[in-house]
Amino acid sequence: MALVACGKIDTEITKETPKYVGSVVVENDGPQTFGNVGVQVVFDDASGVMEMKILKVRFASMMPRMDVTIQSVPFVRSVENGVETVAFSGDNIIPFAVGAYQSKYIVTDLEGSIVGNRIEFSLNFGQYPTAYSGVM
Repeated sequence: MALVACGKIDTEITKETPKYVGSVVVENDGPQTFGNVGVQVVFDDASGVMEMKILKVRFASMMPRMDVTIQSVPFVRSVENGVETVAFSGDNIIPFAVGAYQSKYIVTDLEGSIVGNRIEFSLNFGQYPTAYSGVM
């Protein structure tokens, strides 16, 4: 099993990077939904990987909100009927949050897409199945 813990891409996520806003659903002793969660994405077309930053997310009602970065996610672009689609997936990626890589919450089974101004994805953060849906 290969683990990905780094692999910064040339384009940085900044405050000016466009943001999707939506909800995350976490399976943690039953489904918990948290709204007003942002996601920013930057692409490195030369290497075919993207970086995704999930803003102000939490995975349980009692935990504080935090930013989580998932790096080196492979993606493929396509255009159908004039609408660009980006499909992405990844496995065994160590997320970065709270100033360090969080191997306890390794990202597995990440699958998602961006179609027009909408992003949807699902993944596991460690043992916690998580899904996100947002619009720009």
